[in-house]
Amino acid sequence: MMPFCAKCGTKLEDAAGFCPKCGTAAQKPAADIGDTITASLKTAGKELEKALKTAGEEIDKAVREVKADLSDQEGPFCPKCGKRNPVDARFCVACGGEIPRVA
Repeated sequence: MMPFCAKCGTKLEDAAGFCPKCGTAAQKPAADIGDTITASLKTAGKELEKALKTAGEEIDKAVREVKADLSDQEGPFCPKCGKRNPVDARFCVACGGEIPRVA
């Protein structure tokens, strides 16, 4: 079966890349959708793997920071943001919230 030009309707040779009458690019046969889906899933999998690795690294970093914060100081926690503060702090070093005095 010979294809036809989408613009002018001229019959095209099977191997034609362009219409000989008007120069319009010939439509290529549809690609196997399975190959396209497989390639897309592989790409998505690689991107997801990168994102999860980055998220894991960020979580590890946050946990280390919290551990260091909890072990380095002995002062009160801010009731507003939860940050541990120096023993004599009246206001939070992270958010500026007032730290109530313990009697």
